[in-house]
Amino acid sequence: MTAVIGLALDVGQRREAEEKVTVAHQELEERVRQRTDDLDRPMMRCDRRICQRAEAERELHDQKHLMELVLQGMTSGVIVADEAGRAIIVNPAIGRIFGVDAEQLKGRDWRQFGRNLQYRQT
Repeated sequence: MTAVIGLALDVGQRREAEEKVTVAHQELEERVRQRTDDLDRPMMRCDRRICQRAEAERELHDQKHLMELVLQGMTSGVIVADEAGRAIIVNPAIGRIFGVDAEQLKGRDWRQFGRNLQYRQT
């Protein structure tokens, strides 16, 4: 009868060890899940900011395209200059007014246009 008792003790100890391993595994799984969540939160915020920036860039591009279309269709000449007076935006009409390709006017001091270019009545 000693062998049967020894076998019963071994099975009980094995079940107890398996339960401990199962509990430890579950605890580890929970810790991994929590740590993953902790890491995902900043990434989700970052992803959201990336998406917001991409949307803002698309909107800016669309607005710039619309502005270019409006400028292209105008019959009045338009010059937009920076603080130093250099033309940064010009439309084709201003080029026609001065009889040059409008792109040639970009980067030049707009105050010099009348001095260096012949004004043409259109």
